[in-house]
Amino acid sequence: QFPRAYYHKYMKIWPDLCLAVQANAEGELAGYVLGKVEMGPEGMYGHVSALTVKADCRRRGVAQRLMAQVEAVCAETHGALYIDLFVKTSNTKAQQFYQRMGYVTYRTIKGYYDDGDALDMRKSLPADRNNKRMEPRDKSWNLQSFMVPG
Repeated sequence: QFPRAYYHKYMKIWPDLCLAVQANAEGELAGYVLGKVEMGPEGMYGHVSALTVKADCRRRGVAQRLMAQVEAVCAETHGALYIDLFVKTSNTKAQQFYQRMGYVTYRTIKGYYDDGDALDMRKSLPADRNNKRMEPRDKSWNLQSFMVPG
C-alpha cells in the first residue's frame, strides 16, 4: 500500500500507464497497475511500480491483461526499449508469473526491501531488436550502488 499522493503523482504524470479493471457492474476494483516511463542511459524504458489483483479475482487473466496493456503503451506510444520491475526474491509466485510473461532476471538488488532483496526483472520490447537490454547481469548490486544517480 502506497500513500495516496504516490498514486496521484502517477495518475497525473503517466495516466496512460495507470490502469484498472473492474470486478463487477458495481465498480469494485479487480486489479490495477501503476507504470511509468523514464529516460535511462540506454534510452527510454518502462517501469511497473505496482501490479495488484484482488485475491478472489486472481487466475482470471486480470494481471496478464493489465501487463499486456502497459507493455503495448510503453512500446507503441513511448518507444520504450524494455520494461522492468522489482519483485521480492521470496515471492516465487510473482516471479513465475512474470517469467510466463517473458520477463527474465536481470540482476539482484541486495537490501531493496526492508525485509529482503529484489530481483530486477526485464522484458525487451520491439525497439530493442536484439534483446540486448534483457541480458542478465551476473552480479548482485547493493542498494547504495543502485540508488547512485547517474
